[in-house]
Amino acid sequence: RDGAIMTWCRRQIYHLHHNKAMTGPEICGHVDVKVPSKGRKFGQWKAWRRQWCIVRYGQGSTLQLVLGSGHNNPTSCIDIPYNAIICRSESRSRQFAFGVYSSSSVRQPIVFLAARSETEAQQWMLRIRNLISPPKIPVEAGKFSVSLIDNTHSRIAGLAGLFGTMSVGLTGITINDPVTGQIRMHWRWSQVNGITLRLTSVAEDINHILVLHTSSEFSCGEGLLELFCLEGVALADHLSLYQNKPSHRLTTSPLPPIPRHPLLAFRRLSRSEGDLRRWLPLPDANFHLRTQSVSRTRVSHDKVATSLVTAGLGLMLTTPGCSEPDSLHDYQCLDSLWPDDSDTLSDLPDIRRYQNNARRESGVSIASGIYEEIEEQPNNNREDLTSEAPPPLPPRKHEFSGSEEEYCLPEEALIYSVADEKEEEPLYLPMSPGGRKEDTYVVMANLIHKNNAISEPVI
Repeated sequence: RDGAIMTWCRRQIYHLHHNKAMTGPEICGHVDVKVPSKGRKFGQWKAWRRQWCIVRYGQGSTLQLVLGSGHNNPTSCIDIPYNAIICRSESRSRQFAFGVYSSSSVRQPIVFLAARSETEAQQWMLRIRNLISPPKIPVEAGKFSVSLIDNTHSRIAGLAGLFGTMSVGLTGITINDPVTGQIRMHWRWSQVNGITLRLTSVAEDINHILVLHTSSEFSCGEGLLELFCLEGVALADHLSLYQNKPSHRLTTSPLPPIPRHPLLAFRRLSRSEGDLRRWLPLPDANFHLRTQSVSRTRVSHDKVATSLVTAGLGLMLTTPGCSEPDSLHDYQCLDSLWPDDSDTLSDLPDIRRYQNNARRESGVSIASGIYEEIEEQPNNNREDLTSEAPPPLPPRKHEFSGSEEEYCLPEEALIYSVADEKEEEPLYLPMSPGGRKEDTYVVMANLIHKNNAISEPVI
């Protein structure tokens, strides 16, 4: 019993000393260390050994990693450059190992360290990074400090050693540099399939590891990216909230202004092929309203106006980008022609001329310049259609003017060709070296002259 109490006291003293060391200007504590050895014959690295480690500022632009068996017994010292890369590494015997790599390549490690949990390893990595480059931008509300737990998928994507401040928006996930504030990585929502919290057997790491399931649109395809965050539950809820939000459609053109009068909303809002409207005469008014429906049901003026305004606004919002080239022009014209002092239907005398113009129109016909009228009430009386006989055709006149007679050819000047007669073609090859046997030249006779004579060919 006394031994158990002493062991518990030693653990509490160790944790207090460890937490105090992790919050000061230097880092110190017991970790598993694997250092390089130039004198070994069968390998470059020594075996893992638990040592007392101190990371402190050295002379010049370097950090010093002091290793020893105790607080006052240093055995070796390793210099860490200020541009070193700290990232997680994979080990067969140490699950939570991380390494200090040269900035030229992540394949040139300087030293390997290993902790007993992911949380402890990430605290060591964070403190070393803060000593190398102290953060200048604080973490604001709604943002989270994260660090990537490197695996094969992240290394193939070139994300080794990624850390920073994560912010979530409608476009995706962004990780900014805590020193400069520049964007280090951005993932679109289409590149993320799901977000879950990883289950772990270590009690210290529960709800601290977040798993991002990448989709096929990711640069390296489908896989898993693990992020460490002390506020894992809040980050998971934040990501799920934004991921489930519907994407907002961006309009390509501004919406037209709202008309001053309700009847201005009855204008045609779309030019699609299926957008057919009808001018319907109201029974108690001397004008026609354009509606979305072709039913002839009697309704009140207020209901018609309300339904038409609702339908017009709905159609305007569902039209992609509100692509109406003359929408603003139409509204301006209607506003200029509308009398300002007319608020009722009876104050509109200028609309009476549309009473007998019941028609249907297609948006495509108007947009293309082709106007089409469809007769809504055809004449059903066939006798009226067949009663009137068509007028007789005028007689044909075969008269020639005096000018035309001057150009008529006499009978003897006409040349008739017989299909049976065959003309002899001269045996002449254009490319033959010999000369032509005969050269004929036919003088074209003036057939219009009365004393016409066909001249003989001149040889």
